[in-house]
Amino acid sequence: MNTLDYSQLSYEEKRELLRNNGSFISERRHNGEGRRTLYALYDFYVEVVYDIVDHERYLRVMEDYFTSQTRLEGISIALN
Repeated sequence: MNTLDYSQLSYEEKRELLRNNGSFISERRHNGEGRRTLYALYDFYVEVVYDIVDHERYLRVMEDYFTSQTRLEGISIALN
């Protein structure tokens, strides 16, 4: 699956794939704006954006995190 395939799925299908196959990388809280979490999914990244009261607003798909405009504070890598 690539970013185009993922983008064409329904919101519920995207969430299900992310929950079942995504690997949490990092989270960042923005004062007054909410928070963002970043997941690796297959060979791309998915950013989940939440509002100030912690309701999920949207999912954003990125092919390459390091060229993205959004940066999170640090990346956690679990070796297991």
